[in-house]
Amino acid sequence: MPHVIGSVRERGVLLYRIRPDFPASWASHLDAADAALLDGTDVTGVVSVGQYPAIRGPDLAEAFGARLGRDVVFDQITAEELRTSMAPLIGEQGCSGAVPLQPVLEPLEREAARGVPYDRLAVQRCRVR
Repeated sequence: MPHVIGSVRERGVLLYRIRPDFPASWASHLDAADAALLDGTDVTGVVSVGQYPAIRGPDLAEAFGARLGRDVVFDQITAEELRTSMAPLIGEQGCSGAVPLQPVLEPLEREAARGVPYDRLAVQRCRVR
């Protein structure tokens, strides 16, 4: 998302609404779009998009830093801060009608990890990289 990468590039801070110690199967919007555009008919069922194995926010910030050639740190933001940062992209009206993120994320964050099972990954099921 432009506001996320903008903060990384301008300030060296990866702002995201997830605990820093919570492993997640991160994926970019471009990764998700690539998987959505697959036109093969031999793949059925659920295909997940995300990094395997799951990594934590500080690890993702380090990867951004390596790619950009600068130090990048991870900073957890609140659901409200995330909504506010998205408003310029989708408008205040779009943000006000969005499902609140807190009730969605809290149960997930109580789990030990939220990684995508390897056998459901697009890179495994659809042979994409």
